[in-house]
Amino acid sequence: MKIKYGLGQLILILITISSMNAQISNDTIADIHQITRQKDSIKAIEKRKRINEYYDGNWSIGVGINIVDDAGKKFKGLDINEDWNTSLPISVTIEYFHNVFVSYGITASINKYIAGKNIDNTGYIIEGFEASYLAVDFSTKFYFRDFIHTSRMDPYLFLGFGYTKIGAYKANPFDILMHDDLDDITFDEDGNYDIPDIGRFTVNGGWGFNIWFSRIWAFNFNMAWKIGIENGDHRRRSNSVSNQMQYSVGTIFLLN
Repeated sequence: MKIKYGLGQLILILITISSMNAQISNDTIADIHQITRQKDSIKAIEKRKRINEYYDGNWSIGVGINIVDDAGKKFKGLDINEDWNTSLPISVTIEYFHNVFVSYGITASINKYIAGKNIDNTGYIIEGFEASYLAVDFSTKFYFRDFIHTSRMDPYLFLGFGYTKIGAYKANPFDILMHDDLDDITFDEDGNYDIPDIGRFTVNGGWGFNIWFSRIWAFNFNMAWKIGIENGDHRRRSNSVSNQMQYSVGTIFLLN
C-alpha cells in the first residue's frame, strides 16, 4: 500500500518533528543547567563548611602598625598632618575563634606621640617632650563572612575594654584662658602645659576586615574608638582621661 503525501503535509510533518526535537533539546538543556546549579550549590556548601572548620577552635596571631589620633576634637574628616601619631607604632594581636561568627582577642600596642601634633585639642606637642603610648585591649568580634557568602572578604564589628597609659608630655597651648579650668595641669616657665603620665581604663568599639590571600594568612584593617573612664583622681577631662581613635593595619596568621 502506497502512502502519498502532499507538499503541505510533508512540511507539517517536518515542523512537528523539529518542534519535538527542540522541546527535547530545551528540556535537556534545562536539566543540565539544574544539575550544574545543584553541583555549584553543593560545592559552595562544602567550601563554606571547610572554611568554617578552619576557624572553629582555631587561633591566630597578628602583627602590624598602629596610628593614634588623640586630637580630642569632633570628627570632621581625616587630618593626617595634624592629628596622626606613628612613631614606634607596633601592635600584636592574639585571637581565638570560638566559631565562624565570634572570636575573642587581646591586643598590645605601643606608640609615641610626635612633636607638633595636636593633642586633646588643647595644644601642640613640644619636641623633646613627646608622650609615650601603651595600650592593652580585649575584644569580642562579630564576623559577617557567612552572611555575605564569601571566603576572601571578612568584615566584622567589635566591642571590648582595655587599659591605656599615655606618658608625660609638654604642649604649647592654643589658648591658656580657654583651658584654665583643666585638672592635673601645671605650666612650665615658658607657659607650656606640663602634663604627667596618666593611665585610664577604656570602653572600646569599632569595625574592621580581613582579606584572605590563602587559607592561613590575611591582610587586616582595624579602626577603634576608645572612650576613657575616670581613674582615681583623674577625672574624664580633655587633659586627663581623654578619648582616642586608633587605626591599625597588619597581617594575621592562622596557627592550625
